[in-house]
Amino acid sequence: MSQLGFNKTQINNMMAAALQHHQNGNFPEAETLYRQVLDVAPGHFDALHMLGVLAHQAGYPEDAVKYIGKAVRIDKKHAAAFNHLGAAHRALGQLQEAEKCYRSALKLKYDFAEAHYNLANLFVDLKQFKEAETTYKKAIKFKPDYAEAYCNLGAVLVELGKLSEAEKTCLCALENKQNYAAAYYNLGRAKLKLGKADEAEQAYRLSIKLQPDNAEAYCNLMFAMNYFPKHTALDLLDLAKKYGAVASRKVKKSFSFWHCSADPKVLRVGIVSGDIGEHPVGYFLEGLLSNIDAEHIEFFAYSTVNRIDELSTYLKRYFVKCQLLSAHSDEEAAKLIWSDGIHILLDLSGHTENNRLPVFAWKPAPVQVTWLGYSGTTGLEQMDYVVGDPCVTPDSDKQLYVEKVWQLPESYLCFTPPKYQLSVAKLPAAEKGALTFGCFNNLTKINGKVIKLWSQILKSVPASKLFLRNEYLSDPAACENIVKLFGENRIDSCRLVLEGKYTARVDMFNAYNGVDIALDPFPYNGTTTTVESIWMGVPVLTLRGDHFVSRVGVSILTNVGLTDWIAADEDDYVAEAVRFASDIEGLARLRSGLRQQLLASPVCDAPRFARHFEDALWGMWREYEKKSEASGADTER
Repeated sequence: MSQLGFNKTQINNMMAAALQHHQNGNFPEAETLYRQVLDVAPGHFDALHMLGVLAHQAGYPEDAVKYIGKAVRIDKKHAAAFNHLGAAHRALGQLQEAEKCYRSALKLKYDFAEAHYNLANLFVDLKQFKEAETTYKKAIKFKPDYAEAYCNLGAVLVELGKLSEAEKTCLCALENKQNYAAAYYNLGRAKLKLGKADEAEQAYRLSIKLQPDNAEAYCNLMFAMNYFPKHTALDLLDLAKKYGAVASRKVKKSFSFWHCSADPKVLRVGIVSGDIGEHPVGYFLEGLLSNIDAEHIEFFAYSTVNRIDELSTYLKRYFVKCQLLSAHSDEEAAKLIWSDGIHILLDLSGHTENNRLPVFAWKPAPVQVTWLGYSGTTGLEQMDYVVGDPCVTPDSDKQLYVEKVWQLPESYLCFTPPKYQLSVAKLPAAEKGALTFGCFNNLTKINGKVIKLWSQILKSVPASKLFLRNEYLSDPAACENIVKLFGENRIDSCRLVLEGKYTARVDMFNAYNGVDIALDPFPYNGTTTTVESIWMGVPVLTLRGDHFVSRVGVSILTNVGLTDWIAADEDDYVAEAVRFASDIEGLARLRSGLRQQLLASPVCDAPRFARHFEDALWGMWREYEKKSEASGADTER
């Protein structure tokens, strides 16, 4: 018997009772019994191990590492304990220690499916998606009904561009676990990138129905709905407000005062984005940062992902501070931003991937603004402004935004031309004798109505072809889907040129040398692709829409001086495409001077754009000062 009078049988009975409480979710009762066992048997492996597991489940990973660490020092051949210790280290962001623990578990028990699964999750944290794919598949090999492994593998396959496999994998997850919200969410991501926007929307809606508080699923549904002509701007506003309500409910207590100067000589402006680098957002951000008045405005970068590339490295020079938010919860990220004394916080993602909109719901800065990354409302009442211009956000559209619209006087964006020494090639049609239309946009933008109109154009222009280029066309299933959809509109596959992923951005630019006229999709217009097309001498035909996302083409073409390339309606879109295609000499003349026309326009005039943006930032701050004076000071002086 022990010194407190407990024998082995009694200790075993206490452990059995503790495990039963633990299994039933009665954590306080289980903890009490585990501790009682340790009082009489301090080296009891199972009590230490399970007390650590309980601590991890209760949200105390430091305690978990402490107790499970003691357990594995007692028994170094217990695979489950090493697996649980790895999970605790991962929760603390100690990824190297976590990997060592998972590998120790697998060395002891190679067919340990859960340890393979956890190691794969770690590879996802490290953005090592190929390693994650291999490791999830090992977990499934040893546990064929492992729904969670199928689900996460589906997400990784999306990242790797293996979309048809991702779709099948998510369906396997749902076969093994019905009503699995995360699997529907990942299925939606795969279908959206495959161009199956209808099915993606359905998957996202099922995910939200099963998990109504999943703000990320709302974001993806919002993004998907932008691709459909059937959804109105008011539909998008309604869903955005629902998203805003979900995000706001998770805020324990938003900031009521701010840690920034109330009468600043220099505005502190924070940028929250996962795209500060080789990404369309980075291409439009570079000109602003390099031309801003650094004596009166200083920028702070809050990156949502660990993006390291040539452009991100270059852009760092323009920030006073660069902070990675991926390891921080929304509350922690908000406190971090608040402590930096930010006056104006810019969201450059909206409802796109890697956004941190929920951080804005905490209101860590007195003025919060969404710009550039997403063409529409965020739905957050805590977001003060959305930046637009007279074309994309006319005064008549104010009711379509939760935010107040702040219009820049000309273009709401400014493009930084690539540094490649690429000349504009001669008009392809002049040499081939047949015209080539092109679109290098996201496949999902090419919806049924777009395909119908493009098919009419191809039928009306004899021997013409349509050149589509997108990274997801590397997937045979995506190509098959495109061929099928055009086939339903009586367009033979020989009229289509489909190309997938390119190895470098310069390859994409060179591909424009094979295009005579670019066709802008709708209602979700191109942005970067439109400007890049024009830079390569290829004019873009766009269709005027009725809200932000469907008016981006109008803004770019208006500012470049190509208003005759803006179609008023669908019939006009087809008629104008046919008219321009019939004037080969006119296309050749336009092509020869189009790059210079773009470079001389507001779309590429970075110093001019920077002055407009500075005026906007200071204007927003002055409006805030007026309001704060009326309601009482809530910033430091």
